[in-house]
Amino acid sequence: MRFYNYILIFAIWCFSENAYADYFSIRDYNIDITVLGKQGLFEVHEEITVEFNEPRRGYF
Repeated sequence: MRFYNYILIFAIWCFSENAYADYFSIRDYNIDITVLGKQGLFEVHEEITVEFNEPRRGYF
């Protein structure tokens, strides 16, 4: 089970490094994954710090 957690974290890290858009920059991306018991459930907490280059309502 731990092996799958490491693969998941590595995949998220790989894709987050290449996130780019013209109107914003991702300055920081923190993720905390907690495995809950032996059922294979997990809880994910993400914190994203974004700097906008122009006024916007959010990002997708």
